[in-house]
Amino acid sequence: VNYISVNQVGYYPNLAKVATLGDNDGDILYGADKITLSKDTYDFELVDASSGKVVYEGTSGKKFYDKDSDDNVCKLDFSDFKEQGRFYLRIKGESWRSMEFDINDHIYTDKSHNMLTNALNYFYQNRSGIDIEEKYITSGDTSTLAHEGGHKKDTAAVQKIWKNEYASETEATGTYASSKITANGGWYDAGDHGKYVVNGGIAVWTLQNMYERSLLNEKAAKFDDGSGLVVVPENKNDVPEILDEVAYELDWMAKMKVQSDEPTWGEYAGLYYHMVQDSVAQPLYPQPDYECEPAARVVKPPTFAATLNYAACAAQAARLWAPYDAEKAANYLNSAVEAYEAYQKHYYEYDDAHEIHPEYQMSTTAEELREDSLYAPMMHYKGGEAYGDNNVTDEAYWAACEIFVSASRMDAGKLAHKYLSELAKYKNAFKIPTEIIEPYPGMLHQEVNSSLNWRDTGAAGTLTLALNSDLLPDYTAKDVNDAIVAAADKYIKIQQNQGYGIPYEITDKGYNDPNGLSPHIEIKGYRKGSNAIALNNALIMAYAYDITDKAGYINGAAQTMDYMLGNNPLSFSYITGYGNYGVQNPHHKYWLNEIYHTLPMAPDGILVGGASGELTDYLRHLGFDPHAYDNPSQRCYADSWEAYSANGTNLEWNAPLAWVLSFVQDEAADVVDLGNEETKATLYGDANNDGVLSIADATAVFQALGNSDKYALSEQGVANADVDGN
Repeated sequence: VNYISVNQVGYYPNLAKVATLGDNDGDILYGADKITLSKDTYDFELVDASSGKVVYEGTSGKKFYDKDSDDNVCKLDFSDFKEQGRFYLRIKGESWRSMEFDINDHIYTDKSHNMLTNALNYFYQNRSGIDIEEKYITSGDTSTLAHEGGHKKDTAAVQKIWKNEYASETEATGTYASSKITANGGWYDAGDHGKYVVNGGIAVWTLQNMYERSLLNEKAAKFDDGSGLVVVPENKNDVPEILDEVAYELDWMAKMKVQSDEPTWGEYAGLYYHMVQDSVAQPLYPQPDYECEPAARVVKPPTFAATLNYAACAAQAARLWAPYDAEKAANYLNSAVEAYEAYQKHYYEYDDAHEIHPEYQMSTTAEELREDSLYAPMMHYKGGEAYGDNNVTDEAYWAACEIFVSASRMDAGKLAHKYLSELAKYKNAFKIPTEIIEPYPGMLHQEVNSSLNWRDTGAAGTLTLALNSDLLPDYTAKDVNDAIVAAADKYIKIQQNQGYGIPYEITDKGYNDPNGLSPHIEIKGYRKGSNAIALNNALIMAYAYDITDKAGYINGAAQTMDYMLGNNPLSFSYITGYGNYGVQNPHHKYWLNEIYHTLPMAPDGILVGGASGELTDYLRHLGFDPHAYDNPSQRCYADSWEAYSANGTNLEWNAPLAWVLSFVQDEAADVVDLGNEETKATLYGDANNDGVLSIADATAVFQALGNSDKYALSEQGVANADVDGN
């Protein structure tokens, strides 16, 4: 048992280096080894792994209780040590030590095992419609990972209504079929056959934003055609290979457009269908031990969310493709505008009037039960995920931001002016939320400390404006930057209060999800995909670093990666192929060696969702009770294919992993020394960094002085609170 949790890959010399000593008290499994932290602080040593020589000594932070792991912990900070090499940590006078790790400038950029290359190869290996070839696979057992492509001719029946479950295949292909479309290409959503515009959309935006950030920071040469960072079949076409990969999904999304001659939906021409999926859940081909026919393919009705996702991503792509293919760029921008206008023409507000669901006998909304709704329902999950949404004003703002920026960059002045006016109508324009209410089909909805996900996309628009702030009036650009920094400060504060340094925490508000559990169960705990939530919060910190050049923000992003790679209560790496002890059996229906030994293990660079309170699977057999309110969230995990709620893979999860990796690759090795920079006050007295002076600031100071480990102020908060300079 490793009581000292570290980033098993390593640390950058001039960034924060923090590990966690934990007593393992939150482990509920039978026979778990535990220790007692009987002292408030512990002396620790950093040891050279090859010579056994002690190269650094320090004293831990004060012991405190960490709610989300249910451990008592002490933080071990050895940031002052900057020499490169291979090391481990140990506690003086005890037998407790960590795994070995590196300190160097290349922890994520090893040319033979570049983590960003492997993270991006996830998307190639989840392409639909083409053979996955060995020569384009960047890690793992490439000969076994290579396989014949699925759905090379993806012809599917457009459904007349929203239908969750079919009594027979002929219902899907006959009774409820309106027409057929062929939608070849695109990425599979996760390990299943589903291809979803909204899930693919946020992944497309994240990867394009990753490239645009590097481009505007003059770090984009790594993505050049032929550089080898991104390995795809479309190489040697003089287009950055990341754009080629993303276009494979975006051009599939374009095929989801409703045509005017469609018998049922033709009156909504210009909107986009929500998804293509199997009529029933099926294994991903090939599955040698299954004897079953491929499921019928269905196309679910059009939605506002899908339409606006396409508009946003196509508009974003337009300006990125403009230097390489003017015609393609113009088509992207024109189709984005057409999609936005179709949304405007047909838009209506979500009907949230109270209704009783006929199947579950629980409260729901009138819109949820409407068979011809242009909002995806939340309780349609048989055959694939639902991806329901009850509010698309954030998507409209996001799309308007992308059209405004691309129109400005592509010299379409009138169009740019129109969409600047359009985006300004959004009630949260130029803001970054930090508390998102996630709607579920039940009465209770979960509050999540997050800014960005597939359902809540307003922050994506604001981040795009931040990257292109030269197009905004000075006062608006300041508002955008201030909003990003304030959000990052909140995540830094959460991270500092967490025992294992994750910028995400459990909230007291629970939720119901009858898709997986009884509608009467109130779920409390980490949301599915908690690792991606944390990485998206790190993305906000990275933007704050770009704006301010302050150490706290790049350290915050780096420490989020520390959690992913082992500085967590399980001392476990959540990224395949990285670290001494980590995930091997993600839930994916081709990387299925755990169940079928003729199929391959997962390649490297795959992020799994991580700890999850949605105890709908194998985790319940380990002793986690979905009825309980006190499950230690960070321990609700198992490395098993059967633990799909915690060990799944997903487009929208690997995309922020790639984004954060690209950021630290761009910036961390160039940092000279940020450890002693001075943070200056922005508003004296504003200890909680909310931009106003109130009793809340006095309370924040009082809590920080009384219990600094639990209620620490952010770096900026300390500077603001020090009103008399002492």
